[in-house]
Amino acid sequence: MTKRILVVEDQEDLRGILRDLLTGSGYDVAEAADGRDGVAKAKSERPDLILMDIQIPVLDGYEATRQIKADSNLNAIPLALTRIDRGVLRRMDPLHLSPIRFAASAASLR
Repeated sequence: MTKRILVVEDQEDLRGILRDLLTGSGYDVAEAADGRDGVAKAKSERPDLILMDIQIPVLDGYEATRQIKADSNLNAIPLALTRIDRGVLRRMDPLHLSPIRFAASAASLR
């Protein structure tokens, strides 16, 4: 069974980069563009891992994380708070993205 990762990121281009990296590594990806949708998708999709941007609209990443962790049906899902900007991504070699792959692989150990 393919592992599913929920990417909560308001910037469409950054979501696309993460989607491409993760699907290229064999993961299914669900996406949300704001914190409220991220909480809703966590409930409906039950991902194996959540990558949550900190600065997102409606509910910021901290509040969305609090709501997810307060839900007894969701609180065991590994969640990583992220802050990615375009400048960093432009300077990165794809090989340096292994921490994302490692975090995604860690979800498969549960």
